[in-house]
Amino acid sequence: MIDEELDTVNENNNSDLSLEKLPWLIVRLKQNYFCINCKYVRNIQMLPEKITPLPKSGKYVRGMFNLWGHVLPIIDLRTMMGMDTLDGYYRSITHQLDDLKEEHEEWIQLLCKAVMNDEPITVERDAHSCRFGKWYYNHISEHEIINRFLKKLEAPHEELHALTDEVDKKREELENASDETRELWKKDFVKNITNIYYANFQKAIIEVKDAIALAFKEMVVVIEDKHSSMALVVDEIISVDDVIDVKSQIDNPDFNSQGYLEGVVKFDNKEDEILKINIGRLIAEINSSMKMG
Repeated sequence: MIDEELDTVNENNNSDLSLEKLPWLIVRLKQNYFCINCKYVRNIQMLPEKITPLPKSGKYVRGMFNLWGHVLPIIDLRTMMGMDTLDGYYRSITHQLDDLKEEHEEWIQLLCKAVMNDEPITVERDAHSCRFGKWYYNHISEHEIINRFLKKLEAPHEELHALTDEVDKKREELENASDETRELWKKDFVKNITNIYYANFQKAIIEVKDAIALAFKEMVVVIEDKHSSMALVVDEIISVDDVIDVKSQIDNPDFNSQGYLEGVVKFDNKEDEILKINIGRLIAEINSSMKMG
């Protein structure tokens, strides 16, 4: 639908329509909405998997890619707006999940060792207090879909830590049992905890990582003026709409200081404010940065 609307806009770009009469492409970065006048928009697509690095380029230049025989720079719009990159956030999440897997493999080994050798339990009992738990129960993602995925880890994670109480209870039950009975329970426990970990917990980690990888599919908006073409990386494409100017002042000082915004607009009678991007300034800054690099 958006592609069809852009095709119509591109046809109209060859007419005498003024900038104000053209619709705007609404995009999202984190929880903020921005708009780009469709006069400058030439294409929208998923972020290419094959990106050629561009050494000594500006800090917001991801690299280059080939579009219809033309080599275009890929610009991280988040970085230009003073935000953390979505790619960096994704890496931090996957790092936490890898750390979770490594931490709890060691946790299981130590618990099994304590069981087999009749030693005191020294592993962290509280699921909220292990390294992962301290991060997990205090982390709220800017992406609701990520929060839903991470929620799937809560039950298997707490189930794993609850095994320490099971060991205490079983040791008490078997206090007067024969050595043979206790040894049999130890072996069964070690076997069962291993199965629980790999069948439930580790499986959940892998599924969540795969789901998050699919969720982090950035989009690129190919823009051009009379002199330059480039691709802007955004989190999400929202719509193509007419907008209504609200004010020229940008209240958020972080965005205003960048100098790439020229006002606040709204669309479709919605309450969300949208920041209007000054494409001319943006392109000029990118070109200047790439030349200096």
